Amino acid sequence: MQVQGFPSEAIGLFTLRHRTTMSGGQATNAGISYQQRVAAWFLIHQYARFSVSLNFNGVDEDLIPVVVSYETSSSIDDLNLTCEKGRKVFVQVKTNISLSDKPESAFGKTVRQFVDEFIKSPTARDYFLLATQSSSSSKVTEDLRKLLFALRLNPHAFDDNPLSKSETETLTVFRHTFHDCYKTRTGKDSDEVLFCKFARRCVVAVLDIESGHPLEAACLVLLRSQGFKAPHLLFALLVENSLTYSAQRLSIDATKLDSTIDRYRQETETAPTFNLLDALLKEDNKFGGNGEYSVGKEVLIIHSFVETAGYMVVELHRFRDDCQIKSVFFEDKIRIISGDEWRLVQRFATFVGLERHLKSKEDFYKDKRMVLIPAKDTDEIDATPCAKLHRAHLASLIAANHHPWNCLHCAKAVNSASATVVEIEDRDTQAAVGLVHDGCMRPIDRVLGLVQIPDHQPDGLESFDFRHWARLLLKGQGMLNALKGSSGVDAGSMPLIGWSSDVEYDAEYKYCVRFTHLNGPMTFSRDRGRVQRMRKDVAEEYAEGFNRKQAEAVQNKDPLCHTSLKSTFGPYSQLIKLKGTEEELLVIEKAEVVKYSKLEAQAYDSDVTYYSPMCLVRSVEDERLLNLGNIVPLVSNPLKFSSLKSNWQSRGGNFDDWELKIIKADQDFDGYLRMFFADDMVPIIDPEFDLKGNLVKGYPFGDLNAMIAERSGKAGPREG
Repeated sequence: MQVQGFPSEAIGLFTLRHRTTMSGGQATNAGISYQQRVAAWFLIHQYARFSVSLNFNGVDEDLIPVVVSYETSSSIDDLNLTCEKGRKVFVQVKTNISLSDKPESAFGKTVRQFVDEFIKSPTARDYFLLATQSSSSSKVTEDLRKLLFALRLNPHAFDDNPLSKSETETLTVFRHTFHDCYKTRTGKDSDEVLFCKFARRCVVAVLDIESGHPLEAACLVLLRSQGFKAPHLLFALLVENSLTYSAQRLSIDATKLDSTIDRYRQETETAPTFNLLDALLKEDNKFGGNGEYSVGKEVLIIHSFVETAGYMVVELHRFRDDCQIKSVFFEDKIRIISGDEWRLVQRFATFVGLERHLKSKEDFYKDKRMVLIPAKDTDEIDATPCAKLHRAHLASLIAANHHPWNCLHCAKAVNSASATVVEIEDRDTQAAVGLVHDGCMRPIDRVLGLVQIPDHQPDGLESFDFRHWARLLLKGQGMLNALKGSSGVDAGSMPLIGWSSDVEYDAEYKYCVRFTHLNGPMTFSRDRGRVQRMRKDVAEEYAEGFNRKQAEAVQNKDPLCHTSLKSTFGPYSQLIKLKGTEEELLVIEKAEVVKYSKLEAQAYDSDVTYYSPMCLVRSVEDERLLNLGNIVPLVSNPLKFSSLKSNWQSRGGNFDDWELKIIKADQDFDGYLRMFFADDMVPIIDPEFDLKGNLVKGYPFGDLNAMIAERSGKAGPREG
């Protein structure tokens, strides 16, 4: 725990000698409105069956849209979401909005729309969502968002916990606007109980969905999870479509959206998609010359039930005379019509599939004794009425698979050059036809064939969990996002990130340090976005050391400050260069020791992880981590992995057999950095090199404690 008198959250930003010209991010396409990008964001969540509530502060339930409605007749009319289990989210979208008590202001109109919908259904559990950008007033994006979160947790949250001046002003305006709108609409006075019921249904979501922002990156990852190799093209199409949907006041349900996006899949993919049925007919599991594929028999490898053999290959007729399936498959077993049970190795539709399996496992089977037990009268087995009926059933299952690129079991994209198609037909699982990863396949999955993925190019993402990455990303990379959003990080610099391992994840101390400001609300000493809990003696030493340093800084006319929106800490001379255009510098008056309050801290704690998620690069074969000289590359965006590998080839070597491993939590991230620094390695986010092998882009990490000691003259320079 640091006690030098500086908040431990301070990021050391030091410019390395390396320089380059980096683009400052893509410009937003002219003419495309923020509202349509928000709508596209909801459509992608609907298509991916992914909850939108991860960005709703304090909303714990999953909200997965099944219908997105545009420009509706509801009081809150921009967008309406109907979610699973019938829950509704009424959405008002504002590109920029400021707190105001004037009825005709954007804020006043928004609250009035919320109140109108509340009056219609005062006991419902639907949500009223204000979607806006971080460039809006901090009284809305910070104060009001925190206040609504606190009220959802506890309607009496503010009875015993003092609010800052800014928060008090925000709550007063919001409360007054509600009471005024309610009386105007109903002619009746409202009370505090009614206000709390209303406020607990209101949500402010900061959705920075412009080009290059984190939420756009999450959208692209979600689309990639559904098998789209060019997700940016589909995202642009959905934004464009949203303009049409809005103009025509349409409602898009899941069936309509699936058919629309699946049609666009062919238009947006650099590699053409395939139809499972067509792929099967091109495979060697078809029978005869009529272009139909085999369904009438079972070809099984089972563990032998006789001592003279290790395994048996058994062929069975599949259907009874009434077209019911004879055998029952469950777990890793088959129960035949006699009642006997056999343990399965794998189940196939044809001997061709069996032979392919045996060849792929040749080393395993070469010294195993295997017995073949064929069935009789199988020549016409696939031309019977029962086979034709079941083949039509499989065609309907293929048509119902709206995500044919995804594994039936794990739901992740199948990105390999070839893929196994199976029929799911067993006692305990819903029937389906589709692709499976080799590692996901069960013995009772009926292998129909092996299909080739057209023009597949391996990119190291064959088994990457895009959905889990998207879920982590929506609440992650707080440090990197703040760094990229800092106006002080110019196009030619590589800022050195100061990392410290002093954080305590399970700190349960009773005290913390609070800062009061000459020109703004109070703040707290924070560690990675959360109020820092300390022992009393440590807190006292911290506050005393800080006040002493601040007195010196004031005398030098360079006082220590916080920025008003991101709470970045540092001297005035540094922050004036780093702060955003909408931010003010809050000069710290003093630091004081106070008792820690969880309810109070919740208004200041960030729910965003500081470093994670991040990716390491490891060998597919032996899982060793990649290092480039003494550099350990960290990847912040899996969609850029291919281009990064192309750049690394300038240093020599082949990077085709490398994959990404997700670092899911900050605790794990700290563990890796401790290991890297102990081995004198330099971790760098997204490193790129010139043709001479010199580092020209990236975000290097340095040991913050060593950096502070070096600048204080207590240690020599650290190598690397």
